Amino acid sequence: RSSDLEKHQSEELFCLLRELCLTLRNAKDWVSKYMCMGWWKKLLLANSIKEEFEQVNDRIGDAAGGLSMLLQTEHRQKFLEFFQERQLHRQNQKDAEEDLLEIKNYFQGGLERVADSVDHVQSAVKFVGDNVQQILDILEKSMVPQRPNITEIGRA
Repeated sequence: RSSDLEKHQSEELFCLLRELCLTLRNAKDWVSKYMCMGWWKKLLLANSIKEEFEQVNDRIGDAAGGLSMLLQTEHRQKFLEFFQERQLHRQNQKDAEEDLLEIKNYFQGGLERVADSVDHVQSAVKFVGDNVQQILDILEKSMVPQRPNITEIGRA
């Protein structure tokens, strides 16, 4: 879209510049023609010379006005493009910051869940370890041959 606009503006600029060049050549020819006239002829043709001068002046003014509008349009377009680029850059930066915050929160929540799981596993391991120790203590007591109580044997 931007390249189409630039192409269209370039074509308009070329046409306006070509028109201005033609008008300036005509003005130069007219001034040369006027300079070669004698003073008495200038006096007789003063009214028509004035009209021709006004026409040339109007054409130059029209071409200059067209160039000015075209340049203002181009300047406005470049300003809008620059403004849009800055807006996009700001929006991208804001989106990136929001994404980073979301990722940080996600990982922070994940770390908390992992920490809770580790605490739970640690408690379970301690519980199992305590139970294993109790079982080992019971097995150790049952594996040791018990000496019969001598006093009991003697009485029987």
